[in-house]
Parts: sequence; structure tokens; C-alpha cells
Amino acid sequence: NRVLLLEGTVEDPATEIELYCKKENWIGYFLPEEQNVFDALANIEEDIYHIKHEDYACWRYDYNISNVCTDGFKSGNALSPGTWVCNGQPVIKYGEMIKVSPLHNIPDFKWNNSGKPSSGEIRPKVEYYVYEKLADYATFVIELDTTETKPTEIAAFVNNSCVGACSVLPTDTVVVLSAYLGEQPGDSVVFEQHYGTTKQSNRAITNYLVKDNQRQVFERKAIRTGEKQEAYIISFNPEKLTNPIAGTTAELTLYPNPASHSVLLNVMLERKGFASMEVYDMQGRQVKVLISQELPAGNSMFNWDLTNQQGIRLQTGAYVVKLTTDQHSTTRKLLVE
Repeated sequence: NRVLLLEGTVEDPATEIELYCKKENWIGYFLPEEQNVFDALANIEEDIYHIKHEDYACWRYDYNISNVCTDGFKSGNALSPGTWVCNGQPVIKYGEMIKVSPLHNIPDFKWNNSGKPSSGEIRPKVEYYVYEKLADYATFVIELDTTETKPTEIAAFVNNSCVGACSVLPTDTVVVLSAYLGEQPGDSVVFEQHYGTTKQSNRAITNYLVKDNQRQVFERKAIRTGEKQEAYIISFNPEKLTNPIAGTTAELTLYPNPASHSVLLNVMLERKGFASMEVYDMQGRQVKVLISQELPAGNSMFNWDLTNQQGIRLQTGAYVVKLTTDQHSTTRKLLVE
């Protein structure tokens, strides 16, 4: 056994610390009660998208994670708040540490001292597969193929060795798997599904889909060790494959909405191309041209101070923001308070 002796001052549990945007922030829990991790993080839960604990990982699935930090704005997306999925009992106890990833700097984080008891066990542990835990793991968020019989467990393999596994509940459509990939680059990851006591044999999955976070599309590729990606969004459903040649979609989200001081506009393009964004009042009169330029594939974010083309602040009321690309057009209604 190795022992590491540390010396220092034990801070008050209510001490506020800063969490950094899109970083894996290590934070230690030194409250006397055991809590559900989402109760303990209640003050910032809506602003984070990834939690890593020694015994579980939680990912905010179907959540708009932009490529840039959004300082000064909440990262929650009112149109798509996402759903937390975990691969174990999300509990935190005295002396434990977790890694938390937010989408903007949080200067005043402190634990929520609610005193709530931990939630009960809701997900069985893996029984069929055996793997070795290492110092760190990669988070795999896996969309199941709901058109097929669901397995009871899913495992990840590298060179025929199991490197991680998770259980599957009958109600699951998405699961989280922690895989201990190690540091050696180059070896591809394959998956296997186990069907418990049924007569159906284990099934290997080598042709899976991986989401490109820049373009927000699924493509057929192999995950390899040493890639160092924070999390991998994977689908076992072949219908999620996106034809990269046909990519013409464009998405526009506004936050906050209603807005009183400024609004953050997030534009997601499947392919690089020219885009324009204009604002109109409810009588169809153009109020302002926000952008008219070429944008890269993926997410681009713009901050608008709610002024018109002459720099005068908009009056209270409803407006329409229109995004137009070479082959696509979309509109969003904006309320100004």
C-alpha cells in the first residue's frame, strides 16, 4: 500500500470556489451527510453536463453543448434541457471527490448542505463481465437499438480484453459505460451485448456510429485508445447514420427567452457555409441584420444587446429572428421584456 501525506488548512465546507468552463474540475465533498450527487450540486446542476465519480459517470444526454464557453449566461437550454443518465448509484459521501464539467465559469460554487439522505440503488451492478479499474476512464454514452431485443449488459473490449461494462434496464434507451482504455494509442474499441439467462447468444458490435460533436452528426467510425476525448456519444441504431453529403440542416437557439438585457444566439450548421441572420418585428419590418458571413460547421455563438440597426434598444414586445443558409431557413420567436 502507498500512502500520500498531505498537510494544509481544512476550509469551511461553505467556502466558495471557482469552477472553470469546459474543464474537469476536481471538487471534494466534506459535508457530514451522504447525499444524492444532484442534491449536493443543486445550486449548479442546471449549468453542468458531465460528472465523473470513481464508481459512476453521469452525462446530460440530448443537451446543447456548445463549442465555446458562455460566460455571463446560464448554459441550460430551455428548448432542450437534456436528461441525466448514469451508470451507477449517483451518491457522494464524506471525503469523496468528483470531476464536474460546466459550460461557463462558476465563480461562487459551494455544496448544497441539504441533509437529504442518498437515493436507493436503482441500477444493478454488472455480473457477467469482469474488468480492471485504472486511474481514469472514458465516458461512453450509448444509444440502444430499440428495434432489437435489449441486452442485460453491454461491455467494451480492447484486444479481446474487457475494459468496462454497464447493466441495461428494460426501460433504457440510453446507457452510460465507463471504459478504462489505458494510455496506449491505436487499438480500436468493440462492444458486446450479453442477454442474461435468455437463449440468445452474446453479440459483438463492431459497426457502431459515433457522434461528431463539431458537426452534430453520427458517422461510422472506430473509437481508438489514446484519443483523449472527454466523452463519446455512440449509437447502435444504424438509422442514425447521417449522410455527410446531404448535410444542409441549420439550427438556431436563443437564450434567455424572454430577454431583458441581451440574448445569446447559438447557430448550429451541419456543413460550413454562408449564413445570414436578421431580426423582424411582428409587422414584418426588418429591425437589424445580426450576421451575414460564412460560418464553420458546428456551433457558432453570438451575443446581441437587443439594439436595432441604429443602436437604439428595442421596445418591449415580440420579434422574429430568421436564420438563412444556402439551402435552409429557420425562424425563432424572441420576447423582449
